[in-house]
Amino acid sequence: MCAEEQATFRDEFPVLAAGPLLARTGAGRVVEVLRVKLGFPRALFDGGVLPLVHSYAEFVQLLPALTPRRGEEEGGLLLHGLEAASSALDFRRGQILPRGASPEVIGELHHRWTYAVFIAALLHHIERPVCERRVLMRQAGREPESWLPFAGALSTREALSYRWERAALPVDETARGKLALFMFDRFVPIGMIEWLSADADLMRELLCHLGGEPAAERSALHELAARGAAHAAGIEWRPMVSPVSPSASASSVSAPVPDKSSAGDSGADFDQDFLDPVDDPLPAPRRRKVR
Repeated sequence: MCAEEQATFRDEFPVLAAGPLLARTGAGRVVEVLRVKLGFPRALFDGGVLPLVHSYAEFVQLLPALTPRRGEEEGGLLLHGLEAASSALDFRRGQILPRGASPEVIGELHHRWTYAVFIAALLHHIERPVCERRVLMRQAGREPESWLPFAGALSTREALSYRWERAALPVDETARGKLALFMFDRFVPIGMIEWLSADADLMRELLCHLGGEPAAERSALHELAARGAAHAAGIEWRPMVSPVSPSASASSVSAPVPDKSSAGDSGADFDQDFLDPVDDPLPAPRRRKVR
């Protein structure tokens, strides 16, 4: 961008790639903590987790989170999503998933469910902060125009810069629950989707949660994602009141409340169950490029 363009756009934010965004917001430190908590081998983390993190970062850019903790803070949505996922993984350590399964199945599916918890929390209620702000993007040689999230990330629209303002109209209800599914389809590597799909019950629960379906509100993934998001936002989480069956009470235990500084921990004190070996579900030819 030339000096004249920089002067013209000085009241706007430049569209950045994932690396600069993580560095500018300090979110790279949270990503390293997530690597430890997920417990995947480095190659699997790099091929199965980082593409989602990078795509998420490039999609939300420096948009605010609109939470009590982050408010209108620049880059708040990026930090909130990663911190929510980090907290949800802490709560996941106190859950035996899938509920009611045999110990053999629980051990076999441990990493698959952990990865699903990460996705569920990262994309939890993503439509509110994205759709309740009108984002104006500027492309080369053109006047600012509205960015439509379902058209893809700002970088894919060849936008140079952007700014946001409070939306004049309420969020279109048709967008609720659909943006998370859109991001899941676009940003999760195809090999990881196939890996999750091998467990039909897990995939069904995850898609119900991302789609905002009422049936998902009592599911384990929804509970963990909601708890993680509430903790990251600095608000109290209140579980839905419902009768607890004997099988449900026997298959889950109370999860520890993560320390508020856990997003910046080195990871040295995390339980070793996050470090169990896991097979790589990502054959090299099937890795999806970051968009």
